[in-house]
Amino acid sequence: MFRLFRLGIIVLSIATIILAAFGLVGSYKDESYLTKIYLLDMHLTDLNLAKLLTASTSHKRGLLPDITSSINLPSTAASDLDSAISDVVSGVKYNDMGLADVYSVSFWGYCRGSVKGSEKSKHGFDNTNVNFTWCSKPKPGYFVDPLSIFKHELNRTVNKEVSGNDVISSTIRSDLQTIVDKMTYKNLNLPGNLHDNLKLLNNLTKASFGLILVSILLAFISVVIQIVGCCVDPSNCCLSVLNFVLQFATFLTGAIGAGISTGAYYYVRGQINSNTKQYGVKSFLSIAFYALVWSSVASSILVIIFSLIGHCCGSGGGRKYKAVSPPSSPDMGYEYEKSSH
Repeated sequence: MFRLFRLGIIVLSIATIILAAFGLVGSYKDESYLTKIYLLDMHLTDLNLAKLLTASTSHKRGLLPDITSSINLPSTAASDLDSAISDVVSGVKYNDMGLADVYSVSFWGYCRGSVKGSEKSKHGFDNTNVNFTWCSKPKPGYFVDPLSIFKHELNRTVNKEVSGNDVISSTIRSDLQTIVDKMTYKNLNLPGNLHDNLKLLNNLTKASFGLILVSILLAFISVVIQIVGCCVDPSNCCLSVLNFVLQFATFLTGAIGAGISTGAYYYVRGQINSNTKQYGVKSFLSIAFYALVWSSVASSILVIIFSLIGHCCGSGGGRKYKAVSPPSSPDMGYEYEKSSH
């Protein structure tokens, strides 16, 4: 019976590894089975670029002297940036700038994609029909930097690395280059208080990545010990204690890692959706990623439960011996003659 439980524990431990691993490598590269797994995405399909950038620049327009002094730019540089932004928003749409319909971020980088079919659903956004076509070079513990992503996307357009942007005039292309060279976070109006919490967000992302990775390694070691345990007496106390500690540590690290990523990006999604409705932007969490990591946590809980049940059943059955009846006492009787006196 105990060996049957042990086999089930091994299967569940392997499931824990596979589920967490798929969650961890989501969007590692541009493959359809990976790009659906990400931390968060953002749709720009209803983006009013003029309103977004006008609101951003007009909000900062009175502060241009302060901005100029704080970043040590001459006044002409700030004026050039303001002029470039004005030219761009009045002359092109967001996709003409080389921006994609959808952007997603993961533990490894970011991906860009387009919405299949109609650009809008009846509700304005459709997260079920996205085709991701490009992912950045993978880097573990990727630092999500919206300004760097924005500049990188514009730079790809300037360098004609994005197909379909050949119609952009040389003037607009020059304006985009000015934005790439001179734009800072003081000119980028991030929703809510994301800019203030950007470093914390990235620290939490790295912590989540590390904890989920540790849970995978611990689960693998637990599987090895379980396989070795198949050849060892089930009543071996040291092996049982070590294995239970590993199983509990697997659950704990996986649950904390999944909880951190879920809480952090649930907060980010709320900040984006609550503060960018006027700009026509909306954010979604990846159902695939969170289903994978939390299913891995659930599997690790089942490992602990099955291990406890199996140990209780196995310890009660211990090593059994065949009952043997006690030997009958040997016949030591003998006859003797009475001596006559």
